[in-house]
Amino acid sequence: MIFLCFSVKDRIPLINDFFHFLSNFGLDVWYDRRNIYLGDNRREKNITYGAENPNVNYAVVFYSENFKNGNICLEEYKILLERYYKNEIFLFPVFISEVPPKLDKKFQICKTLVYKHINDQSDFNALALHIIAKITFDDLNNSKFKSIHDIVLDYSDKTSIYYKLIIEYQNIKKTNYNMRIASLFFLYLIASQTRSISFFYDKTMNYIYHQNCLDILVDEKRELQIMENIICYTFSVL
Repeated sequence: MIFLCFSVKDRIPLINDFFHFLSNFGLDVWYDRRNIYLGDNRREKNITYGAENPNVNYAVVFYSENFKNGNICLEEYKILLERYYKNEIFLFPVFISEVPPKLDKKFQICKTLVYKHINDQSDFNALALHIIAKITFDDLNNSKFKSIHDIVLDYSDKTSIYYKLIIEYQNIKKTNYNMRIASLFFLYLIASQTRSISFFYDKTMNYIYHQNCLDILVDEKRELQIMENIICYTFSVL
């Protein structure tokens, strides 16, 4: 599960719109506007069921001028930072608008880690792809195959249609992104028929493929990385 940590002053429209954008990928997101209801204890829900939740293993911290003067968001951030130092959670630092030249000591880690900055909806796709690439990469920790090359070398049934399609994918010219994405998508459709696929993987593969059909991909290499990660995981359980 992924947690969104932000100042309430940045909710509308930026964070709210980003949350809805993430739904394109089927991610399990803990977002207070979706998870808190009228009459709930706001602090208890945000902290106990949000930042402290052991099922939350990723968090996006949206830093802004509003964030540093916030209330609950600073309490959430403190908890997330403690969990990060215990290796319980992975942090995605995101700066809203410009990246500050100087930061208070407690926020300096946001510039030490690899970070992104966003201004509006036009930046959502690149941010989401970075997050999903990391999550799908981490999934490979429990996967037999870590790369397409691993499948080519070690897949047990080299007479199967799955293996033949992987070889065909390998033969597609590296710069032919459209064909490579289409090839991975249809390979995924075939392979996924023999196992139960997560909603996250299914939505992500469909979204990237259909963006490719509309010819509006922004960062083809990142999208290919995500699709290859999902294929590797899928092949590991065939």
